[in-house]
Amino acid sequence: MKEFLKKRIAAFVSLDVLALSYGIIGSYPVYELHHMKDWPFALFIFGVIVIAIAGLAVGAKFTPSLTSAGYAIGFIAGYFFQYDYVVHADSDGNVLEMGNSLWIIWTYVFVGSILAGIIIDASVGVVKKIKSKGGDSGKTADEAGA
Repeated sequence: MKEFLKKRIAAFVSLDVLALSYGIIGSYPVYELHHMKDWPFALFIFGVIVIAIAGLAVGAKFTPSLTSAGYAIGFIAGYFFQYDYVVHADSDGNVLEMGNSLWIIWTYVFVGSILAGIIIDASVGVVKKIKSKGGDSGKTADEAGA
């Protein structure tokens, strides 16, 4: 049981950080910054699922950490780089509906951080397999007695 918890501590901490980030971003005072009701929750649930699979089931270390960090960093990036755009206009050029890019930027940064975590965890796993098979003893030529 100790080994299970020790290998998955990153996932438990990441779930806490993600919940704290959602609590701040999804709260009513911050709502005035983004005006989104469902999207913060949808990204939060997606992040919980990713952390549960990668961190708790598989035991990955980087994917859960980058998932929770990507949620908050994605929101901050979306807030600072957001822009308004025209969604619908009539034939006279009158704007009927405007959109905002915060949610798009937030989503791309969030998903990008998840993918970065998966790539890092996969590359760390490949390196560990190579080292365990004797492909790299980790010794320099001088240490090996060459």
